Amino acid sequence: FFLFWCVMEGWLSAVSVTVTVAVVLVAIIVQVFLYVAKKKKKSLMVNVELAKGDEFSAVVKRRMDHISEYIEGEDYKKPLLPDSFATITETNNWETAFDLNPSYRDSNWVGLSEYLSACKIKNHNARQAVAESFLATFQRSLIKSSGLPFPITWFLPKKVKQGKLPVHPLQLIQISLIATPSLMTALAETKNFSDREIKRIQPGKKKSKDKKETPSKLQSRLPSHCKLTEVFEYYEDENPKASLGNPMNQKLFPGLYKGFAPHNPPAFKGKHATRNRIVSEVCNRFMKNVSVDVNLPSPIHGEGCFTLEMPDGTEIVRMDDFVEYLIDQGCEVSCNIRIASAVMGVSYSIDKAAAGKANSEGNEYYDVPFAFFMRTGIFSEKYNAEAIVPMLHGGMNLICKGNLKGFGDVSFQIQYYMLMGAHTRWNARNNAQDLISWNPGKIVDEWKDPADVIRAVRLSCWNSAIVNGLSMKENLYSCGYGVMGVCSDSVAPIQQIISGKTTMYPVLALGEYRMKMLKAIRKLQDQIEGNAATFKCKDEDVKDLEALFHSVMNLPNDNYLDPDSYEDTLHRAASSLPYEKGEEPFASVVIARKIIDAELDSIKQFEIKQQ
Repeated sequence: FFLFWCVMEGWLSAVSVTVTVAVVLVAIIVQVFLYVAKKKKKSLMVNVELAKGDEFSAVVKRRMDHISEYIEGEDYKKPLLPDSFATITETNNWETAFDLNPSYRDSNWVGLSEYLSACKIKNHNARQAVAESFLATFQRSLIKSSGLPFPITWFLPKKVKQGKLPVHPLQLIQISLIATPSLMTALAETKNFSDREIKRIQPGKKKSKDKKETPSKLQSRLPSHCKLTEVFEYYEDENPKASLGNPMNQKLFPGLYKGFAPHNPPAFKGKHATRNRIVSEVCNRFMKNVSVDVNLPSPIHGEGCFTLEMPDGTEIVRMDDFVEYLIDQGCEVSCNIRIASAVMGVSYSIDKAAAGKANSEGNEYYDVPFAFFMRTGIFSEKYNAEAIVPMLHGGMNLICKGNLKGFGDVSFQIQYYMLMGAHTRWNARNNAQDLISWNPGKIVDEWKDPADVIRAVRLSCWNSAIVNGLSMKENLYSCGYGVMGVCSDSVAPIQQIISGKTTMYPVLALGEYRMKMLKAIRKLQDQIEGNAATFKCKDEDVKDLEALFHSVMNLPNDNYLDPDSYEDTLHRAASSLPYEKGEEPFASVVIARKIIDAELDSIKQFEIKQQ
């Protein structure tokens, strides 16, 4: 441009050419300098090593001694708010929700924060790289499994935000579901994602598999009429094996693998796993008989209705009749509600060889207890802290034990819940995540009375008909997961009907979609009552739909803290801590229990004073 200007002005000379060349050379030198500086910065960012042998053991012990100060006795005073977490120092002393409970742990467990303490992170840039890389992997995993833009946030003290203090990658990575912002508010926060991810997670932009009217990928394997004695021919025997998964970036995370370590066995295997898979599919076909479209329920005995012929020739088209048949034949059938930390298929393991422990006895890998932590909004002045708890997975188990004459063993265990990226349905829980030593789960309710069991499965069919039908009608992404609730929402109304109240927490269905569910239930009631002969429904169906209507209407809403139901929220939050007292793998769960108990105690003391 300078030369062109000189020509136009008639000033072209050796001086102008020299000046132009000099400017170009300076620009090139500057670009080379910036490039080298950038490469140098990148090389600094991956300067991470893992402490080995005795040094690794010393790091783990130091972390345990450090966190012990937090949970011993009732004099815990240190703040645990996300904005108040202790700041990292050059000696790597930090506190996160991932810290393990030193009073209850296995020798094969290594906490995620312990592991990062053992990583010899050489400088500030390396810490930033580790943080950004872990966050990116963490968030991609959750988006991939759910299809929803969960707001995984990185809470930091103000001084850190101002750049005055160094940063730690786990201070604190957690999911903001409750209080502010809620999960539902987060659904609109797509601006934090790349264009590619936005296209994948926008509501209404469903994958082709979501457009199927049936909830199972394997539906085509079963004909519309089949015999129980032949149904296993449509499936191969299932014998799942534990696999380690893929190594993380070994420059940033030496020895860290994403996946279940091989020593974690599948929950079920062999014939039992196969039966679980087949029975869950059969039950989902029964649910389809009830309704595939909330606007037009299929006749129970309509053309194309799925029918299962039992060994004695009895033909069954309803799930409640299937369960009743098993009970009448002498099988022991029960239901329970099981909760656990929601791992969503994400697990981490550490290669012992990388930590200099290759010759140690026992397993070849450490398990890394890992949970998706969420805020509750429950704050205790006594501890000056907010309860941070693991996200909950809740499902209703249907368990059968026994034999059928002319067939043999029909024992199975399947679980009913709302899935990420799929419909609300029955599922075979055969993989390793239900037998991880640090996430054993617990039973919070159980029904053994045959009438209660039969009613529970009948309610599951109607609840699925409503939720799945609405998700298809509204063209909701991930089949309504999130806006119509999460896994705990799918079992909360059933528990409330059978047991009189629900203990599930959190319950997150948006009010807008709960209203649509209520209207859909009323519409179904009208259709059934006006076409009883056509639909071949039972009197119990009308009663159950009425009960389901009132249950959905009166369920709690945990997208915010309601002062009017705060005590109930506290009781449900306490019941939904997925570990028995004294068996919490995470120190944060121990502290959360203290916070919740302190709030319940303060309410009790206030009531005593009022008397």
